Amino acid sequence: MTQDLIIKAQNNFNVFIHDIFALSFPDGFISGEYPIRIGKFLEAPWTMRISARDHFKSTSLYAHFMWQSMKNADKDLECHYFSYQQGMAGYHIGKIRQFIALNPVFQANIIDLKKNAENVLKISWDGKHFHTLVPHGLLSFKRGIHCDMVYIDDPFQDPASKMQTLTIEKINLIIKTQILDMPKKGGHLHIAGTPQTTEDFFFDKKLQKSFKTLFLPAIKDEKNKVALWPEWMSFEKLM
Repeated sequence: MTQDLIIKAQNNFNVFIHDIFALSFPDGFISGEYPIRIGKFLEAPWTMRISARDHFKSTSLYAHFMWQSMKNADKDLECHYFSYQQGMAGYHIGKIRQFIALNPVFQANIIDLKKNAENVLKISWDGKHFHTLVPHGLLSFKRGIHCDMVYIDDPFQDPASKMQTLTIEKINLIIKTQILDMPKKGGHLHIAGTPQTTEDFFFDKKLQKSFKTLFLPAIKDEKNKVALWPEWMSFEKLM
């Protein structure tokens, strides 16, 4: 891999996704108009996105962390990953560890300082600067953290299980009064998930003003049978 490509990937998330992150997929990365759009979207520092299950939500956040790590090899980065439950946030960090382990560019250049820790990630590119990623459950973390990057991945329970109204209200309040204060000046905050009700913070017009937003259902056009990401999941498969 040439130094020119590394530089291009550092400056363009889609180049990183398709030429470096894609190497973490032994069977090949499935691209298309939709993941390219997500790559452009996630170059904004604060994003909030609704999309279908199994449609590049979590995986794009994994890629984003790896991209930021490569971009900031000569700086320290403190990052935090939230899900509804801490165990699920830890699962996502475990997936990032797997993608790093499968990626020849990362394996050739990084030092893993937490090899035996399943849920906490700590890596370094130069042995001097460190990148950490710590899991949290939205309802259980302690406020007061200020950091470089925050990821919120599926903040509500699985849509198959309706949450109590009070729990939804509590999560909405945590997002507005605690999570928004976490990123340092110039930091990142990326939220992706599937909403449960129209009362979820995703639909708060005032909150939306702080983010670049993208709300995309799995089906673009039901009448003409057009899927959002047909290269991955056709209209028929969605049905």
